[in-house]
Amino acid sequence: MLLRLPGNVIFYDGKMGVDADGSPLSKNTPGVTDQPETSFRFRSPGNPSVDSDKVPYIVIPGGFAKALGTQMGDIAAVVYKDHVVYALVADQGPTCKLGEGSIELHEQLGHKVCMARNGAKECTKLRDIGIERDVLYFIFAGSKAKIINGLNPGNINAQLAAEGAKLMSGLKSSAQ
Repeated sequence: MLLRLPGNVIFYDGKMGVDADGSPLSKNTPGVTDQPETSFRFRSPGNPSVDSDKVPYIVIPGGFAKALGTQMGDIAAVVYKDHVVYALVADQGPTCKLGEGSIELHEQLGHKVCMARNGAKECTKLRDIGIERDVLYFIFAGSKAKIINGLNPGNINAQLAAEGAKLMSGLKSSAQ
């Protein structure tokens, strides 16, 4: 089910697969099928990719952005059971695949997918088992403008949490 809610919020529910794009695991492990980079890049020296092991993010299908007005860098709220996590729209996947999230998003939602970490606290062994159902996604189309200026790997999680909470509060207010 895909809905457009008030305030240009895109809502859908479903599963959540694991996406390790941008993580050291995907960059350094032969045979990992994930891509070494994400579609979203920071506007900082070297245009670094988003690290799946450090940043909660979601993947949207190709064509989704154009059809629904979302873009790489928008903010999403992801709800699973009693967890709400604010995430970045950071990657684009196949047109027929909806419902993927970063390693960090899974972990914050209480779904442990990293089975081993090295001394640098990077995931070295991934349990590639997603969440089968009941994940709620709210994408705040056009919200990229609220966080993009000065966004970098060091402040992204704080920016997502602060702005995501404001956006979700506004959505809740409009529903009452």
